Amino acid sequence: MKNKIKYITGCLMAVFFIPFVITLILNGVGLEKDKIGLALLSSVTGNKEAKSTVTMSYMAGTEEMDIDEYITGVLVSAYDYCSNDEFIKTMAVMCRTYIKYCNANGMLCNAEFYPDTRMEEHWGEEWEKKKAAITVLVEQTKGEYLTCGGEVIYPYFHMLTSGYTRNLREPAAYLCEVVQTEDSLEEGYISVAEFTDKEFAAILKKNISGLYFDDSGAASQLQIIEKTTGGYVVLIQAGNIIVDGDSFCDMLGLASPSFTYSAIDGGIRFTVKGQGYGYGLSVAGAKRRSENGTSYREILNYYYENIDWK
Repeated sequence: MKNKIKYITGCLMAVFFIPFVITLILNGVGLEKDKIGLALLSSVTGNKEAKSTVTMSYMAGTEEMDIDEYITGVLVSAYDYCSNDEFIKTMAVMCRTYIKYCNANGMLCNAEFYPDTRMEEHWGEEWEKKKAAITVLVEQTKGEYLTCGGEVIYPYFHMLTSGYTRNLREPAAYLCEVVQTEDSLEEGYISVAEFTDKEFAAILKKNISGLYFDDSGAASQLQIIEKTTGGYVVLIQAGNIIVDGDSFCDMLGLASPSFTYSAIDGGIRFTVKGQGYGYGLSVAGAKRRSENGTSYREILNYYYENIDWK
């Protein structure tokens, strides 16, 4: 992909959500104890005053850690992106929700965790001050996470919205379509990817079985079948096969499935809006809203509907 997502949600909790990618992303399996570990929530009582822990897994063994301490270590990159109190509290609830989701579904939470030694490496002399700031904000959201219909939600998020977020009624009744036009002011909102006709045909043939697609005139062999309000491609026909927009975006390495295309000399050009798949919370939008005085609860209630706070 020629224009990569710049702050790709490493600014958060990483794989943290994106089912599809994203693009979040963490490394860390099998690193030393003072580096990165994998975590799985080991005890949740539902009582906000009770202590919940995560189990950190390392090559040398395991370690129990308070869930809020773990969240504090995960939010280092988020704090670098935006240190606003309401933004960090938004991310704390998102992170706790994801950990609860992993626990409920028997999944490992492989978010990038910064222990004290790594924080000091990362922030230098300011590490204790910054850690203390995050710790206080995580404490202010203690025990809070999001559910829908009695089940913990999978807290989808993306970096930049194309104009409207996307709903996904099945199986996520909490995802809604809301306006998010401010993201167009952010750096990296527009990206361009170009392929020669032969390159493009080769990519499609490699990823789509039974496809008939010529090695010339790529643009003339495509047709967008369905789009969302925000311009996200839901279905696109390539040659004789109809493909869903997210999969098409993946195989080409586009920053978002909100795109248009045009023929160029000997090839095809895609002009892409946004970063990520458009589901759930816009990270850039949450940052902007927090800086404008919106509370973390208002932010989360804007991007998710039919939710209950636990």
